[in-house]
Amino acid sequence: FLLLSHLCLRLPHILLLYGMTDLALPTLEDEVALFGDMSADELIKELSALGVNEIAVKLGDQGCRVFGSGVDEHIPVITTNVVDTTSAGDSFNAGYLAGRAKGMAQADAARVGSELASLVIQHRGAIVPAILSRRIAELLPTG
Repeated sequence: FLLLSHLCLRLPHILLLYGMTDLALPTLEDEVALFGDMSADELIKELSALGVNEIAVKLGDQGCRVFGSGVDEHIPVITTNVVDTTSAGDSFNAGYLAGRAKGMAQADAARVGSELASLVIQHRGAIVPAILSRRIAELLPTG
């Protein structure tokens, strides 16, 4: 616990929660705000040491990094016309979790999350136009 453990007295509840987590979808920028400067590699090392088995670190305009059993892959961001980044992270999380629930591999689920986030950030606010519902549904396998 190189980086996070020194904050255990200040933020013990966060470390306790990570210790009970199998899957984490942190945003590096948020973790840096809480715990201080760190890289995605350092965050993954710390979370793994706490027992987190599956990690997808959101890296903003740098995409994301998925890490888990036999997986360590960078998923690049999908270039798009950015209007509003509200709900980008939540949209990624929704796509990722839906992909994993459908049996997709981590990297493929991260691509779904990235694609969903790329659709959302092309519009103001967190709600995309209903016209995109079909496109969003096509991101996941059927069945």
